[in-house]
Amino acid sequence: SLRMLVVDTHTNKPARVTHAVNSLPLPLVENGYLEVQPDKGHQWKTIEVPFDGPPRVVATLNSSCQPEVNALNEHVFLAQVCIPYTSDHLMQAYTLEGKKLWEQQWGARYVWGNFLPAEDGSRFAYESIQLDHPVAALDPVDQTSILGQVVGVYDVADGTLRLVSAADPTMSAGQNYALSADAQRFAVLRGGAIEVYALPVVRR
Repeated sequence: SLRMLVVDTHTNKPARVTHAVNSLPLPLVENGYLEVQPDKGHQWKTIEVPFDGPPRVVATLNSSCQPEVNALNEHVFLAQVCIPYTSDHLMQAYTLEGKKLWEQQWGARYVWGNFLPAEDGSRFAYESIQLDHPVAALDPVDQTSILGQVVGVYDVADGTLRLVSAADPTMSAGQNYALSADAQRFAVLRGGAIEVYALPVVRR
């Protein structure tokens, strides 16, 4: 197993020590981080583990596989759950109080996604590799299957898609796009040039 240390950047001391079977992203929220644990049936508990105090259940998710959670800002996280009888994923945004803000079904033709929240927490960019077929357990993926890389910019509050752009060259690890700290500008590398787009003002 892996031993993970969460370090307080002000004191440089470990704020929490935890263990995991595999390496995984650690969704950091305002005063701690999130974990997903199995419950009964196809239910999974999303648990906030504070740096100081006992863990608490934030939301219960219904999923046919282990959900993935990503922090969009200090107070909102996005859960990716599996839907029975389809390879698509259901994306559900929740607050730390357990309120569901929105949900969307995202196609299985988009894989290896990466999230990039804006510094102010109002928007996030999501990039993924677009394939020519939905991905399931037995479907092969090779270079000929890749159609390109797509990046979308979303509002955290309601999931509104503000902009979609292709990135070129395709980079599965991302790093070929950026979102400004105030979420008002988006930059993407395409065809050897950096393109910059203005985005609408975020409604508070």
